[in-house]
Amino acid sequence: MSKNSKQTFFAGLLVFFNGMASAQDTFQLAPPLLRFPSIFFERSVQVAAEFRQPESTIRYTLNGWIPTEESPVFDKPVNISKPVTKLSVRTFAKGYLPSEMVQVNFYKMGKKAKTVRAPLPHPKYLGTGNDALQDGLGGNTDHNSKTWLGYQDSVMIELEFGDKAALEQIMFNTLESQNAWIFQPSSISVYGWDYLFGRWRPIGGSRPDSAERQPEVRCAMQTVTIPKPIKTDRYRLIIRSLQEIPAWHPGKGKPAWLFIDELILH
Repeated sequence: MSKNSKQTFFAGLLVFFNGMASAQDTFQLAPPLLRFPSIFFERSVQVAAEFRQPESTIRYTLNGWIPTEESPVFDKPVNISKPVTKLSVRTFAKGYLPSEMVQVNFYKMGKKAKTVRAPLPHPKYLGTGNDALQDGLGGNTDHNSKTWLGYQDSVMIELEFGDKAALEQIMFNTLESQNAWIFQPSSISVYGWDYLFGRWRPIGGSRPDSAERQPEVRCAMQTVTIPKPIKTDRYRLIIRSLQEIPAWHPGKGKPAWLFIDELILH
């Protein structure tokens, strides 16, 4: 090989390896795997994170912010105890792009009703019956999970307490999986039994963006704040399903499914 040929050969190798090093920066890491028993907990819950690539680091935040290389290192299980915590994690490694962010919301359980009465779900999605609404389990996105109660119509849930309680907030978890025709509810109404007048009094409500296009399968926590709490031992929650799927969906005009799995009462 001539001197010029050798120079050309080694110059080509240099360009190749420099190109490889540069290309490495364009490879994105996979997100870490999170392990936890449930997104609902009584006192606290421990969350573990796993990513097996050598010399990689998992970093996290607990306030919903996007983790950066300055965020805390997820090198041991994280203990979560606040009423609502938004855990966000990403993986980092030298020479690679950080992973996409994984985000999970965790919720501390509140008061427990003595009695929960709900209509019978669809036979395919019976879950564990009324127990599924206060068992502290669930929060996954598999609609076949036994934690979900699946309905094809609106739902009325009645709550009874042993003593009078002034609820300030009612939360319940719903599933949104539009490819499976599962949408958020169209509206939510909360009533309390007024002993003075002997009738149900409306005390709160909300209207989720149920018809908005959502390509991801996700859990959607519904929250109803009660501006003027009343002290009573009986509450009624009416959750109205979306009666007509929007025109952009293959099931346009037909009723949507409604999936519920946990009630949190504060």
